[in-house]
Amino acid sequence: MSGLLIYGSLFVGNYWLFQQRFPQFLSPLEQETLKKSGESIDEYLQEKTGKPGFLGYVKYSAQEAVVIREMLNGDFAINETLTWLYWLLELSIIEGFIITLSYSAAKEPFCEPCEAWYNQPKRLGNVKSQFSQDFLELIQDENYFQAAELIKANSPPYSPSVEVELQRCPCCKTSDVILKLSRVKLESQGGLTLKPIQVGLITQQQAQQFIEWVHPQSLEQPENWVSLLSTDRITIKNSDQFLPHGLQTRQIKEIVQQLAKFWAIKTAYFIQKQVQTLPEKPLYILGVVRRRPLGYEPEIADIKLVHQLYDEIELPE
Repeated sequence: MSGLLIYGSLFVGNYWLFQQRFPQFLSPLEQETLKKSGESIDEYLQEKTGKPGFLGYVKYSAQEAVVIREMLNGDFAINETLTWLYWLLELSIIEGFIITLSYSAAKEPFCEPCEAWYNQPKRLGNVKSQFSQDFLELIQDENYFQAAELIKANSPPYSPSVEVELQRCPCCKTSDVILKLSRVKLESQGGLTLKPIQVGLITQQQAQQFIEWVHPQSLEQPENWVSLLSTDRITIKNSDQFLPHGLQTRQIKEIVQQLAKFWAIKTAYFIQKQVQTLPEKPLYILGVVRRRPLGYEPEIADIKLVHQLYDEIELPE
């Protein structure tokens, strides 16, 4: 409708201009004949096209040659049939442009009572690929309590895993909340892409409970979760100080058993980094040396192994 309104307005404007400058559109002979006969514009259009008024003008415009300027070969004109096709092409371009804009906007959630667009999705965490099917079934059954137990709140995105996000209205606390689940995939260049696998609606109460179940400690000690993301806990530098891991023999055996499943790992190192932020909570670092196969190996192989270890290895808390 917007496209028809825009394109129709163009014709209405041209029709108004045609009425104001009607004699200028005629040949000298037609001007003289019209002056002697005293015909009106509508009578002239009725005689030429069989229809008066605006419809007669549109048909009259189609009958007149549309001149298209060509830089190399000069001007050339198209007949009535091609004129209608030319107008249809112009209308299609306008319609396509409007549909593209409206489609991108229509995909975004909107709160009608507040007349406001939803906020950007807020990330809750991710689910390991080995638990993803169980997680999807729990969500399908609306068992959000057990589903929340499978979500890692402070885990960065990695492949393969399932990202969990919530999206809500920024104004009210009554509209439904959107629960978005996306599968994380590793691109050939090493980047991550999200492919939506499920989008659903939950109530505000369900969303709040879901957040509390995913972040049970954040309500008691919110500063701890912020501290866990401090610079000295998420980066490794040459100037850092490292300590023995300090784990029990049983714990080390469990880690070794998990690493033994990976043929690509030749040697593994497990240490503890000395940190200034939350020193009472140990920060462990696992380093591995890969076996290099004979022949060609893609550069992304190292990244894939890191993501696989992140997904499958359970390290001490």
